[in-house]
Amino acid sequence: MTLTQSLVLVLLALIGGASYVFIKVASPAFGPIPLMAIRVLVAGLLLAPFAGPGKILAGLKHNWHRYLLLGAFNAAFPYSLIANASLHLNASLLSIINALTPLQTALISAVWLGARLTPRMAAGLVGGLAGVVIAVGWQPIPVTGAVIGAALFSVLASFFYGLGSVYARKHCSGMVPLNMAAGQQLAAALLLSPLALRSLPSRPLPADAIGAMIVLAIFATALTSWLTLMMVKAVGPTKTMTMTFMMPVFGILLGNFMLKEAVTVGTVTGLALILGSVYVVTEARLVGRGRATQVTEK
Repeated sequence: MTLTQSLVLVLLALIGGASYVFIKVASPAFGPIPLMAIRVLVAGLLLAPFAGPGKILAGLKHNWHRYLLLGAFNAAFPYSLIANASLHLNASLLSIINALTPLQTALISAVWLGARLTPRMAAGLVGGLAGVVIAVGWQPIPVTGAVIGAALFSVLASFFYGLGSVYARKHCSGMVPLNMAAGQQLAAALLLSPLALRSLPSRPLPADAIGAMIVLAIFATALTSWLTLMMVKAVGPTKTMTMTFMMPVFGILLGNFMLKEAVTVGTVTGLALILGSVYVVTEARLVGRGRATQVTEK
């Protein structure tokens, strides 16, 4: 990777780590699904003028199913899962569990793109899941069914991020990243709107929640979705997802600074085990041998 590409990954990690703090602030006020529906709708509307409405409409005509799957895998599903998990987990834990994304990406690449699934990769998966158990279980909070469910939601969200990244690499390599970013957010809004309309908040929204939603939509969605898809196209999904090595560090620091979340032994131990497992798997260099499908937007 070039220096510029490395700096983009650091920026993505910083914004991504901060996003968990803002989700933690806004989700209880808006409700998880309405918050994410507004987030992706605002982001899509912000990106559309830059991409060009005509180009997006033309892209929808030829590639509507790809936009819909990108919106589901990269936004609607993982965003909703994380927002629900934030009701029971702190921002630090959310960012730590998200560090499984490169591990999930490598495993999905191995299965989908034709690389061999080795014992090393299986060991990495077991180690990563053990890290989640330690990070969640070794906390000064009761480990209830709701907490366990929230942790599983977060693990599933990281799976969808990995799935979306590999899908974009395999099936959308000829598409324009800015068009993809706008299209996937608008598609996610379409998917989430029916559920969101059924659970809109009935009370006035506090100013901090509104501010958190605006930051999420502009920076943690519009900007990062465009930059992430651009990086996937440039350097591949596994390298792009290595930004999640840095993301939990920013998430822990900002959670401690902004929300006064405690940094415990379990936090550090779980994070170290997850990152170690991700390193073992990504160093295996087993991104698949399958050929990407070239799709060119009209």
